Formats: sequence, C-alpha cells, structure tokens
Amino acid sequence: MPNKYLHVITNFEEIGGAEKMLIKVINASEAKTQHTVVVLVAASELMKKQINKKVEYHSLNAKNAIDLLYSAYKVRSMLRASKFDVVYSWMYHANFVSAMAELFMPNKPTLIWGVRHSLDDLGGEGVSTKLAIYLGKMLRSVPSRVIYCSYRAMKQHVEFGYSAQNKSIYIPNGYDFDDYQPRLFQKGSLVLGAAGRFHDAKDYKTLFKAVAPILYK
Repeated sequence: MPNKYLHVITNFEEIGGAEKMLIKVINASEAKTQHTVVVLVAASELMKKQINKKVEYHSLNAKNAIDLLYSAYKVRSMLRASKFDVVYSWMYHANFVSAMAELFMPNKPTLIWGVRHSLDDLGGEGVSTKLAIYLGKMLRSVPSRVIYCSYRAMKQHVEFGYSAQNKSIYIPNGYDFDDYQPRLFQKGSLVLGAAGRFHDAKDYKTLFKAVAPILYK
C-alpha cells in the first residue's frame, strides 16, 4: 500500500466539503502513512487542529494566475525533492496546478484528481473557476484517475471532456452519523430546509418559490 501522500488543495482556512473530506481521509489513515498538504492560498490554525495526525503543511499564498503557475513550479520542486507515492488534488485549481507540476515529468507519482462540483451552472461560475475547468480539460491526460463524489457530476464532466470515462470513478461521501446528535421536532410541525453554500448552482430560488405557497397558504 502507498504510504506517502501529497495533498494539493486550493484553500484550507475554513470548513467546506473538500476540506472536511481531506480531514476525514487523513484522520482515518494508518499511523505509518505520511501526509503532506500543499495549500495554494492559506491554511488556518483552526483547520490544522482538526487533523489528529502529524502533517507537514506548505501554504503557497497564491493570489492570482501568475501565482498559480508559480505554485505548479513549487509543487514540481517538492516532487523532485521527496518521493511521494500518490498526489491527490482537491478541486479545479488544485487539479490544474498538480497536473502542470507533473507534466512531462519522468518517474512521476500517481496523480488523482478530486472533483466535488457539478457543471449545472458553468456559466454562473467566476472567471477564475471557469479558466481552471477549461485548463483542466486540456490536461485531462495527466491524472491516472478522477474521483467524483456525485454520479451526476461524473456524467457531466465526462460529457464535457474533463475526464475520460475509463479514468472516472464515483465514490460517494461517507459519514459517521454517530458524530451527529438527532434533532427533535414537535409532532405536527413541518420543517423545511436545505444544506449547502449560497450559490446559484444550488438553485435556492426554486426552493423559495416552492416553499413560499406552503408557508403563506
């Protein structure tokens, strides 16, 4: 089994889906497994404290496109200096940087991209995210595998050309519900809600339109 991993993630300052799963993966790993985390932007001490394993961190403080390209050079230097078994990148910007780092590199470690996003609203994404998606599409031959936490998202990305079907793997999120306390509601009351970031891709407008007639009936 591989025991030396390099994780590349865009940001590690506050909790999100990718950050949460990175924490869970590292915490659930064997004691002998070594983890190095490269953060393109920054990592907060609060986030670091949620990991119970010894981890080496590198924050690259990338703030623009030039910084991202330089980040790829820095990651490439790390790969040359230390022999990693697997590089796992989390989301589009990290995928692009890790692929650029390994491009034309001899004896490169296995690269696995992680995608935790749908393409339901590609037009609504910011310029930086769109660019990272399209550049990733151009570099789709570099990773060995691309892992999706959503089957729908996997189909969308394969059709878009972000990854080939034979490289795409669907692995749903895993949760330990013992970590959560059940919430009790009064009988006869109707509770409606949604969990997710406030973004057009979540289509909260449709949710509000559907709920409003019920609340004001």
